[in-house]
Parts: sequence; C-alpha cells; structure tokens
Amino acid sequence: MLLRFVIIFIFSLFSTSEIFATPELALMTGNRCSECHLSVTGGGARNEFGWQFGSDASTYRPAKFSMEDIYEICDKNDYSYLDGLFAFGTDFRLQTIRSHKTEDAERRIIPMQAALYLSSQPAEWLLLDGQYNVGPKIFPGQKEWSASVLIRPSDYLPMIKAGFFQPTIGIRECDMTQFDRRIAVQDGTESLIAPNFAEAGVEVIYEGTEWLTVSAGIFDSRSLSEVKVFGSIGNLITVPDNPTETIRIVFWPALLWDIPVGYFGASGMVNGDFYLTNIFAYQSITDLLSVYAQYSFSDKEFVRETRNITAGVSYSPWAGVIFGLRGEKGLTEISLGQGVNTKFDTYQAVLYATWMILPYIELRPEYRYMNAYEYESTRWAFQFHFYY
Repeated sequence: MLLRFVIIFIFSLFSTSEIFATPELALMTGNRCSECHLSVTGGGARNEFGWQFGSDASTYRPAKFSMEDIYEICDKNDYSYLDGLFAFGTDFRLQTIRSHKTEDAERRIIPMQAALYLSSQPAEWLLLDGQYNVGPKIFPGQKEWSASVLIRPSDYLPMIKAGFFQPTIGIRECDMTQFDRRIAVQDGTESLIAPNFAEAGVEVIYEGTEWLTVSAGIFDSRSLSEVKVFGSIGNLITVPDNPTETIRIVFWPALLWDIPVGYFGASGMVNGDFYLTNIFAYQSITDLLSVYAQYSFSDKEFVRETRNITAGVSYSPWAGVIFGLRGEKGLTEISLGQGVNTKFDTYQAVLYATWMILPYIELRPEYRYMNAYEYESTRWAFQFHFYY
C-alpha cells in the first residue's frame, strides 16, 4: 500500500499536459468510453472496469515474471478504499523527441505528463471527480486542475455534470498533435483547445440506451478567451463574457444491430462569432483491423477559417499491441481585410505503435513526416506511459 502511494506521488511531480483515451480500444472491446472512464469522452480518471482493463489487456502479466512489487501495484482487489468512498489514479508520460522546426534540433527527453486523479462515490447516484497537474502551463487555456460533480438519478435518466472541467467535444485522442483540436499555422500547428483545457459550466448527459450518447452544456468563457493564434489577430472569441454552448451526439449502431463494432458522431462548440465543429467515424473491419476518419472545421467571421481532415487505420495482431498509420491535412485561411486572404497548409503522416507490455505500462514509438509552410521534415519519437 505504501509503495503504491509513493510511486504515484513521485510520478505526479512532472505534469505538463493531459493524456487522452485511445479510441481504438473502444472498437476492440465494443464499449463506450464511459465504460472505462468517468468522462463520456474518455481520458482522465478511470472507473473500476477501466482500472481492471488496464491490467488484463497487457501482453504480459506480472505473475509470469514474479515481479512482486509491480504485482502489488496491479492488485485488482485494491482499486478503491473505504468501500468505494475514495479512489485515485495517475498518468505519467515521458517522451524523447526532436523538434521539426530546425534541422539541427537536439533530441530532448520531455516529462510530458503526470496527473493525479481523485474520485469519490459517497452514494450510488453521486460521483465526485478531481484532477491536478503539476508543472508549467504551456498552452493558452491550459489549466492545472479540474473538478466536477456528477449526479446520476438512474441508469435510464440524464445525468448532470457541474464544476470546472473540459467541455464534451469531439474525441479525446491520445495524440495531442492531431488536427481535431489543432490548426495549421506557418510553422506547423497550433492549439485551439489545449490539453487540460477546463471551463466552469454545466452539462446534461444522456446514456440511457447502449447505442446513443448525447450531451449538451453551457460554460463560462474565461479559459477560451485566453486562447490566441496568429498574434494580435488571433483572439479566439471577441467578447470574453459570452457563454460557450456545446452539443455532442454519438451513435453506436453495433450495440443496436448485429453488425461490426463502430461508432460515429459530431460535436459543436459556439461562442458568439466563433464555432468549432468535429465530425468523426470509427469502424472495425475485423476483430483486428479498424479504420477511422475525422473532419474538423472552425470559423471566426471575417477573421479566420480552418478545415482539417484526418484518416487512419489500426491493426492489432497480438494482445496488447496496436500498429497504426494516420494521414492529416490542415488548412487555415486568414482574412487580411479588403478582400485579401492568405492560406497555410500543413500535412502530417504518422506511423506508430502502441505496446501495452505490462499492466499499466505502455510503450509508444512513432515515425512522423511533417510538411508545413516553413519546413519539411521527418522525425522519430518514443514515449513511455505509466497509468493507474
């Protein structure tokens, strides 16, 4: 018990960003994101099923290697304390990478993340959830903490989520570089919705049927007003006090009919003259092979338009191993006034792998090609991920 707490506390001292869910796992298991996570979009704190899945889905089990210390951390019977009143988890990620922007960039080892999650379920219908990230804020709109309360009257009625948390939009991807929440700029990409973005607000969430998830919310805009792209012309919203409205709908037809597992949906975020829309579809071809696509577009009237598309394929030949290939194009068009516009294109292609080698330990190598307005380059990177 003490060993587990010490390890998690040490990992929580390196946080800079947020880890997201892996949408491929939803296809592999046929489960919605909320089957493993406290959030309907995945990412962040895990529930008991998600915690056990992190142990069972790995290639190797600790018992095969007599790794007693690791096995103590992975013990299934110790997910929560005081009869479920208190539970915690963590995400730690370390990456080695070289910047694409200069040819002679040095390889660096970056502590990308260490987040500490705390949750409590004092009653069957009430769930409290919190997250804290130690480290400097890198992206505009990024926050060090989030907290929410989830009220769930029954399995068939809408839930109410309130607090300071990330609005439910799009798909929360594991790779923070994707063009679902980033846009093309002259030197590559830039965030619209930052990792660890959080805003004060309220959401109504419906998951009363297996095949449908619907959420709608209204939020403050203080965090959104911090986001700037392209310098002085880049304010994301015009009036900081305007409320932000969101809606998201996801269908799981495989949970309604006897067809291969897949899901598709769309989300929207609106604040005054700014909107962000995400359309996404994930489909399994076989138990081992799946394809996916996303289209994301945003607009700030008379200032900026973005049009981004992502398509990819993933293949899982062995337990705990996923290979993937993803291609992306981002287009940003900026109005300079008097009918004069300028455009920036950015292209990415990423060959990657995910290896859940041991319970709660994941290795992620990748090879990336990027073509932006100012450069063209290829780089390899490697990530180590510990999650609990």
